[in-house]
Amino acid sequence: MNRFFIRALAGSAILVASGYAGLAPSSAAGPAGFDPLDADPAAIAVAVGKPDHLRLKTGDVTMRLAFESDDKSLEFDEKFELEIVDSDAGGSPGGSLAPGEQVQIARLAAVDRARLADTQAKARAARGKGRGALDIALRGGCRTGELDQEHLRVSTYMRTQARGEFFVLARDIPLTHAFGMGSKARIPACKSAP
Repeated sequence: MNRFFIRALAGSAILVASGYAGLAPSSAAGPAGFDPLDADPAAIAVAVGKPDHLRLKTGDVTMRLAFESDDKSLEFDEKFELEIVDSDAGGSPGGSLAPGEQVQIARLAAVDRARLADTQAKARAARGKGRGALDIALRGGCRTGELDQEHLRVSTYMRTQARGEFFVLARDIPLTHAFGMGSKARIPACKSAP
């Protein structure tokens, strides 16, 4: 059986508190029947709930689709740097925003959509012959002011249908774990205001 697993990663830290969940129709990690191999590349979006003084730029949110198999000719490992398309979504896909929080939306760049579609086709052709993974990772980012100690957490969400609902990937992960660092002091100040 061919199964894809979803992992919300940040740096080298797994964001999902309980590890990662298999993407089966009953999976809590996505809507019923979600299959990353059938998602329209143009519709895929990732939302990051974060402190309002933390800014992400294009490339700070990445998506990786990989497949492992005993048949090495079927394996692939593709990484996509997502583009930030909305620096202030005006609301949280996962519910109400707390004071001091903000959401940024990232999506697959138009130039990467054909590559993702090709990768999905490879995975569909290899069904039942290995195991796949869809990883979302955070890296980089800068701060526009002091990061409030009360709001040093990030949450990630995904949408796979245009104008569809976002579903939770990971919620309330400590910022220092999300970016694979020991201290918020390692997040640099932004060179200019967005």
